[in-house]
Amino acid sequence: MTMGMTWWNDGSLVRRTALHVLVFVLGSLAVIVVASFVSIRVADGLFAPNHGRAPQAEASPASAVISAPRALALPPARAQGKDG
Repeated sequence: MTMGMTWWNDGSLVRRTALHVLVFVLGSLAVIVVASFVSIRVADGLFAPNHGRAPQAEASPASAVISAPRALALPPARAQGKDG
């Protein structure tokens, strides 16, 4: 049984260490590439414009409610005549 694993133990300590470092670096890069790809695809799906979908109405009731507080906001202090 140990005859099949002799290739792993052959070679110097430097060669085996370099092999371990190489496997670690390649594995780390693979994880980073996959995680980046997945996160970019998710972000594109969340923030992408509606390709191929029907356009929504310009003034929906939800957008009117959201924009209402902006219309009621007080103007800045300079517009009221107070120099700051």
